[in-house]
Amino acid sequence: MKIISNFKDYYDHQAFVYGIDETRVWKRLKDPSEIEHSKRNRWLECIPERKNALEKPLIIDNCDLWFCDQRYPFLDVRYGEQYYNNEQRDYFWSLEDMLCKYVAMGCFSDWQLNALKEHFSPDSSEKLNTVYDSAQLLHSVRYITRNIKMRDYGFQNVVSSEQAFQRISMWLSAKPDVPQTIPTDLDRFAATHDVAAKAVKVATESMPILSSRKND
Repeated sequence: MKIISNFKDYYDHQAFVYGIDETRVWKRLKDPSEIEHSKRNRWLECIPERKNALEKPLIIDNCDLWFCDQRYPFLDVRYGEQYYNNEQRDYFWSLEDMLCKYVAMGCFSDWQLNALKEHFSPDSSEKLNTVYDSAQLLHSVRYITRNIKMRDYGFQNVVSSEQAFQRISMWLSAKPDVPQTIPTDLDRFAATHDVAAKAVKVATESMPILSSRKND
């Protein structure tokens, strides 16, 4: 597999192990735009036992990392001084790991715990990677972000670099050669007028040439 990218991820070095296959090209370019998705993931705001009134609440975002058409749920947790600092967030790939750190605060109600458990329930009927043409996606709240850097979320602790490289290579092989595109209204308009123009041209060419009568 050949990787064309403007950033480095944790599995890139495997290309030196397996070699570069020019027939399988992975164009992994960062896409800062967010795509609105119909399914909305939930977020929770929990109030821990505060030491002072200025202490901020615990914010938990239910997120999904989609990798090669498989869903990996995780929790994006911000708390205290880390609340406004995106670089110091905690990411938990299991509910047990998150509870080990925060349950001692006694800040979770029964419905909140049930919501967190429901988020980790198996649900992978969709194939979002194929739909959005990217092997690695982030689904946060209601938006999809393509071609994320998975190292930033600690995904190397979930799927090894060797497995990640192999699975992307297989995912590329299973993709259709020609991506399916939905024609826009402008495409339909152009196609309709093109057909009409050709029909007029054919009809004109098939008409008999009328010669003028000679004067006696």
